[in-house]
Amino acid sequence: MLGGHYCARPKMSTQSEHELMNDRPPSSANAPPADQAASAMRHDVRNLLAPAMMALDRLSAHADPNVRAEAERGIAAIEAAVRRLKARV
Repeated sequence: MLGGHYCARPKMSTQSEHELMNDRPPSSANAPPADQAASAMRHDVRNLLAPAMMALDRLSAHADPNVRAEAERGIAAIEAAVRRLKARV
């Protein structure tokens, strides 16, 4: 539980589900090298942003409304970055 939000992750039962969760198409092994590199880059950037997102999530439950507002701005910025990464398929 982070900042009052429960973050449950579904149990991944197959490799293809794991690949989908990581924005990798099931046939990424057969994809052209450029597509594989782009997929790996998206995955790496999302992993780099994850700790910041977790910290912002905790700050979004802070008692100070100014801190909460800034946390929400940060969350919105990270979510926008992730949307842009997903759009570059």
